[in-house]
Amino acid sequence: MAVLCIDNPPINAINVAVRTALDRALDGIATEADTAGVVIASAGRMFSGGGDLREIGQAAPAGGPTMTELGARIEAFAKPVAVAIHGRAIGGGILLSLACHGRLGTHDATIALPEVRLGFVPGAGGTQRLPRLVGIDPALEMIALAKSLDATTALAAGFFDELVEQPNSLIDAAVRRVRAIADGRLPWRWTSSLDVPAADEGAAQRSAERYRTLAADAFPGRAAPQAAIGLVLDALHHRFVEGLPRERAAFERLSNSLETRALLHLFFAERALGRGEAPSRRPALSAPTSVRLVTSPRQPQSRFVEVVCAGDVDAGAMQAALDEAKAMRRLPIVVRDASIIERLEAAYLAAAATLERQGVSRQAISAAASAEGLPPPFPGASPARPAAEPRIAASLLEAFVSTARACLAAGMVSRAGDIDVIAVEACGFPAIRGGPLFYAESHADSTTRL
Repeated sequence: MAVLCIDNPPINAINVAVRTALDRALDGIATEADTAGVVIASAGRMFSGGGDLREIGQAAPAGGPTMTELGARIEAFAKPVAVAIHGRAIGGGILLSLACHGRLGTHDATIALPEVRLGFVPGAGGTQRLPRLVGIDPALEMIALAKSLDATTALAAGFFDELVEQPNSLIDAAVRRVRAIADGRLPWRWTSSLDVPAADEGAAQRSAERYRTLAADAFPGRAAPQAAIGLVLDALHHRFVEGLPRERAAFERLSNSLETRALLHLFFAERALGRGEAPSRRPALSAPTSVRLVTSPRQPQSRFVEVVCAGDVDAGAMQAALDEAKAMRRLPIVVRDASIIERLEAAYLAAAATLERQGVSRQAISAAASAEGLPPPFPGASPARPAAEPRIAASLLEAFVSTARACLAAGMVSRAGDIDVIAVEACGFPAIRGGPLFYAESHADSTTRL
């Protein structure tokens, strides 16, 4: 029996190097007459945190298989392949697992396909294999709503074939299952050839409509969840070989979209904050020193909090502020001199007030804000119908853009991504725009005319 262990810390990302290594290992195993099958496992605290997001929207890396090619190879492999999942299995880790002939997990395992959160859909046959394995409703919940499943729920849905009580017995249990498949005591199961369980056209359509509404509420204005729902239904209406190119076309279209670029920009900017990459320090100032925490007035449950440092703050005061942020279970964003949250908020409300003084109704301003995914500038003002003119939205967006540029130029932070995260997480700037500085850069021609 061959046991292949993915060891690519910190999250066992299934990047081109890992895919190449797995592919080459399968080359050798294929010719080993005394090897009955394969178990794929992982080292560390989780099975896999997914694929390498730096590959999204890029040309396929040279020198190794794509996830689609690796999945096809595993599923067609002449010897049974089982996957042993502990901890989290996300994105690419699930796509890999779906291609295997058996799936085992520990009781602490969780599975998720969160791709729509970043603007694209699962690829590599994920939208076609998952509904064949678990049915339409669980597949829609995982793919269109990006919901995770715990191990027990995933077992009941049909994703896992078996759960083990003790984590240290997981690989042994996977080896036994592979031997049983190889010996004919358990049947082979090729996920791509399964029929969708309990498939009923009417019920599937009702589920799709319900999830379209749920997805629109969870991810307003985003294209990926709605596209994902159509792809899941394709598994009911089309053979795998017909659904796969439809999925690929949707994946390529969405992963190359401005929406995905914006959401990935925010993802990497947030990850930089999570790693604690502090901005560079500025020289000591003679002004009085202070440090305070600023939270979001619009989104009080935001994951982030500003640590605003006026003057040259000593290490003790800074550490006390960081400890307070930790006690609040917030990620700190260190800001110099003044609060970016407060400046962005004030500029946005001032722009709305200026428009009102120019004779634009509150309803029209609210309509323009709503159409752009911006927060309501006037509490209680119902949006007008039809929506207001584009120039109104342009004025509101420009308030964010110009203020963000001024904050960056003043050295309040050293990374543009910090301001974009603040604007989205604390001030209600739409995530699909990537933050005001990303928006300005990606719409350079139009923003110069605002």
